[in-house]
Amino acid sequence: MRFVVKDTFKVKIGNEEKFEEFWRERKLSLEGQSGFSSFMLVRGEDDFDETQEGGRLARDGFATFETTTVWLHRMDFDDWRSKKDSPDKKRGFLAMSAEDVAAMLLAPPEQRLYETVVTLPKAAEENVRLGGLFDWEENPDYFDGDLY
Repeated sequence: MRFVVKDTFKVKIGNEEKFEEFWRERKLSLEGQSGFSSFMLVRGEDDFDETQEGGRLARDGFATFETTTVWLHRMDFDDWRSKKDSPDKKRGFLAMSAEDVAAMLLAPPEQRLYETVVTLPKAAEENVRLGGLFDWEENPDYFDGDLY
């Protein structure tokens, strides 16, 4: 069963580019971590107003960003989180000065933890074009065995 970690950040207006750049340049050691599946940074769509100069909407004084990290299992995430000397922790927000963090964020990030309930496979492009079904016999390892 997949395990998903979501962190929500309220980034003060005017600091969005700096926040995005921080994540773009950050070299995550997650790729080599056992059980790590994927990482994504997304920005809230309602934070934009194309009629405003620069497309920004200062409605609540912040833009919403969210990181989503997918792990194969909860224990993989717990193992990564327990590593206090992780390069990610040394280079991440913990390595930034309190002033830099305070300048970017309106409040501390909010973390939510989820276990997957339903996972739907993305159909193979060829099968979608042909209108066929996914061939489970050709791809027996598509799921990691948590379906049954």
